[in-house]
Amino acid sequence: MINTIISYSVLLLIEVFIMVIAAASQVMWLFYLLLALIIIEAALLTIKSVVKYEYKCKKCGTVFDPSVKEKLFGINSADVKKLYCPHCESRQWCKPVKKKK
Repeated sequence: MINTIISYSVLLLIEVFIMVIAAASQVMWLFYLLLALIIIEAALLTIKSVVKYEYKCKKCGTVFDPSVKEKLFGINSADVKKLYCPHCESRQWCKPVKKKK
């Protein structure tokens, strides 16, 4: 996970650097192309994180898959997310767990 984050961060920095050069030299088609790539990469990372993880309730230990809306807009705090647990029917801080294939 950390290696993926580092590689995406390096790629993002390279793209931003090229965007600055393209904007300074007034090659706007390259600027817009790289801007579109950055937006697409951000969307793909978001989709990957939504699809890849389920969450485990700290109160009852149930592993559940919340809705996409809850995954994207749930309150985050470091490595936990405040979600509604369908088993104990309360909002709890839940840890992400990789889905089993």
